[in-house]
Amino acid sequence: LRDGTQKAKDLDELERRGYGRRENCRRCEFNIPRMADLACGKWGTEGKKVTFIEVCSDRGSEFLEKAIQAGYLEVEKPSKAAVEERERKDREAFEQALGWQERDRKELEERSTEEKFSYWRSQFDQCIKCYGCRDACPICYCKDCELEADRGIVAAGRIPPSIVFSMIRIIHVVDSCVDCGQCQDACPVEIPLSRLIYLLSREIGTMFKYEPGTEVTSLPPLRSVPDKEPVQV
Repeated sequence: LRDGTQKAKDLDELERRGYGRRENCRRCEFNIPRMADLACGKWGTEGKKVTFIEVCSDRGSEFLEKAIQAGYLEVEKPSKAAVEERERKDREAFEQALGWQERDRKELEERSTEEKFSYWRSQFDQCIKCYGCRDACPICYCKDCELEADRGIVAAGRIPPSIVFSMIRIIHVVDSCVDCGQCQDACPVEIPLSRLIYLLSREIGTMFKYEPGTEVTSLPPLRSVPDKEPVQV
């Protein structure tokens, strides 16, 4: 503060009051993206104006070494205390994520099937079919989108659109969604799309033992199911 004093606030408490990180960020278990080649961040920097770089693959190591040799980076080995601080913050964030996952699930899972349907129906009845969720989604890549009126599936000029409009998009991405939250951020009527996709994706992940974004060489389950089941003869 201006008078030199400091005040601390508990992040979990602030977020319960609606402040802090975005909803999907609160649920995320991967605060240090070790599935990437390099993981960069401020945790473990001990208050210095530097970036902590964690090497997670041979390719990341090669990239970093070339950057150092080219003079783009100056590096120093972190202290044991810095590494421990980074791990501690990661553990704390992981525990917070599990807590938020439980809160988000419990809020809906305790409802009956009829109550769940009524809740989501009321949410999608607010939809103005602006296509913001589709356009913001990093994994919506079809050149010819089935949601366009000229495709004949979703009626033109109907607001709110049939719930089929939202269901088609959700089913299309549910097995590969990494819960980035862009769809929910883009929604002008604040439909909790990210939460719904997270809940559905969690069920699919449990069924197929797959978590989107963690294995770059693995196909999403609904992309790897054969057209016909193999038959033993």
